[in-house]
Amino acid sequence: MKKILVTLALVGLAFPAFAQTTLYSNSTTGDVGIGTATPLNSLEVYDGVIEGAQLAIGTTSTDGLLLANTTAATSSVQQYSPRLHFTGQGWKTNSTAASQSVDFIQEVQPVSGSSAPSGNLVWSNSINGGSYSPLMTLTSGGYVGIGTPTPVNALDVFNNVAAAAYVGSNNTSTSADAEAGFKAFSSSSNGDLIQTNSAYGGYATVGADTTAIEAGGAGGLALQVYNGSASMRFGTGGTAERMRILSGGDVLIGYTSSQNVCCVFQVNGTIGATAIAITSLSDKRLKTDIAPLGASLPIIMALNPVSFQFVKDQMTPAGAALAAQQKAARSKSASVAGWQPKPDVYNFPVGTQVGFTAQDVAEAVKKTPYLSALVDVPADPNSDYYTLREGNMIPLLVKAIQEQQQEIAAMKAKLGM
Repeated sequence: MKKILVTLALVGLAFPAFAQTTLYSNSTTGDVGIGTATPLNSLEVYDGVIEGAQLAIGTTSTDGLLLANTTAATSSVQQYSPRLHFTGQGWKTNSTAASQSVDFIQEVQPVSGSSAPSGNLVWSNSINGGSYSPLMTLTSGGYVGIGTPTPVNALDVFNNVAAAAYVGSNNTSTSADAEAGFKAFSSSSNGDLIQTNSAYGGYATVGADTTAIEAGGAGGLALQVYNGSASMRFGTGGTAERMRILSGGDVLIGYTSSQNVCCVFQVNGTIGATAIAITSLSDKRLKTDIAPLGASLPIIMALNPVSFQFVKDQMTPAGAALAAQQKAARSKSASVAGWQPKPDVYNFPVGTQVGFTAQDVAEAVKKTPYLSALVDVPADPNSDYYTLREGNMIPLLVKAIQEQQQEIAAMKAKLGM
């Protein structure tokens, strides 16, 4: 081993921090070490800082540092590029903690192929001399993979730990117009903007488990669930679900499952509005078998208007079934995997209410053709509840008033009034 004290001053390249340093040359291997007497590579630099390096390269792109492997690959032997290798020590947080080596490498790894084989630029790391694990990959096609060595999109981010995996965007500016969001643009009028696998929360091609936010065409936006049996959920306050759209299109607010097959819009609670009118199609041209109502006054007289209070904290039938399933699952295992939805509980108003019971109305109209128009009778009354269509009672009330007025007019005529 030769020990040479030199001042590094290469043509066109200056290293001021190494103005006086020791350079070792292995006469057997030709390896050169700066700061180490036992270099294992062509050039190794230890415990040094290179500052103010300058290279006169002119006005075109020129190699400043070239790490090359010009050996041709064969069908049985792949050829890697030389590594750019960084090594250091982990920070000891106390006097007894063990220091550990931390290594990062950057290299071109070959990608075999039957025709036109290529290579990827790969960044990997190793802890305490362990095997190197790839961290990030840049393919020759321009795709970037973080956590995956085989990206199939411009940017693929993978995480394989039982913790949150986010692509974060943070803006620390306090300006009123500061943005910290994710922008997605698509030149296609119907292209996907965001696409996830609903089962695992990762990327998937469009298929049964895919959810996508898409450009809806003509500047529109579409939020689409491709699974034919899956629902779309909306929540606030952490894991609290507030709204759900079922696969068949039913919209539920305050429910997690349909409570009545007749209704495409179901609300667990009170609906408030600045106008009480609910508009529905009633064009005569859309109706057939139009006939006058039969005697309605007897029906109205048979009704039983009541005052009442709702039973509080009453579970829906689906909620009770879910609660039973969760209880059974907990009895078998101390922890139940997966997100456990909270059983639905009816959000009834508080205080004294007035109205009818569905069972009373069903009894009043059971011998008329109007039962199905007024009452939804459950298939199994022991496990489900009756519902009442109070709006459909208005025509019966009008007809009863008309009948009553006819009776009053006949009575007046009889009395000569």
